[in-house]
Amino acid sequence: MRYSAQIPPPLADPALKTSQVGSLLLAIYILATALGILWGRASDPALRFAWDTLLVHAVAAACLVVFVSAVPQLRRSLPLLYSSPRTPLSAGDALAFLGVMVAWGLGAHRFLVLYPLLAWYPPSHSVLVDAASAWTSTAFILAWSLMSGVLAPFSEELVFRGILLNLWRRRWGAARAVAFSAIAFGAFHFQYAVFAIVGGVFFSLVYLKYRSLWPGTLLHSLYNLVAGPFAIGRFVLQKPAESMLSLSQWLPELALTIAFFPLLVLFWRRFRPAN
Repeated sequence: MRYSAQIPPPLADPALKTSQVGSLLLAIYILATALGILWGRASDPALRFAWDTLLVHAVAAACLVVFVSAVPQLRRSLPLLYSSPRTPLSAGDALAFLGVMVAWGLGAHRFLVLYPLLAWYPPSHSVLVDAASAWTSTAFILAWSLMSGVLAPFSEELVFRGILLNLWRRRWGAARAVAFSAIAFGAFHFQYAVFAIVGGVFFSLVYLKYRSLWPGTLLHSLYNLVAGPFAIGRFVLQKPAESMLSLSQWLPELALTIAFFPLLVLFWRRFRPAN
């Protein structure tokens, strides 16, 4: 069943300015990054990436809660943003989303974006092996799981889909709001910007269909855990530096790339707005 993307956004108060909210969110991110890096200097360099990332997300989530609680328009929007979904999250929608995200994140993005980047600039190999030496550490597993399974889904869905998407829907309409919020989501992910921009579109369509942040937050958490280095990601994330351009090392990504396009069609059929 098609749904309309033109329902007025929860953040319809004209006193809430996009530039002001965006500036404050950017300040929160900069503060969280600085404090996370400052506090996350673990003695073991192999764990530093995990602790830095965890602390950045923890500080950002805490600052975000304070910020949203302090702004009346945002605080009043929470019951709408976190209301019950307009329909229960269906198993078909969940599988369509996870399928297209896994095929994109671990397949098409890596084979069509990262592989050519490696061929052009081999030092970018570090993108493929971040923290690989720490993947067997219990501390790393716990830190990464808390960050990717809880903190990142909560804070990112609230900021990029709950706040920015709805503010921009009020000003420019649904289509441009989806595009701009996805670009902002991509910029937040730095070297993974291309991956996150496409993923941001998928997450936005989930929110627009269900009119609640709960389904997107749940699916965000599931994707991070399923595609992470301790699940499906373990088969594709690490590449030996000496043979990183050998196509034999990229067969899983190639298979997922082929699967991505029919899965994209399936996802679009289930999440495409009526207008």
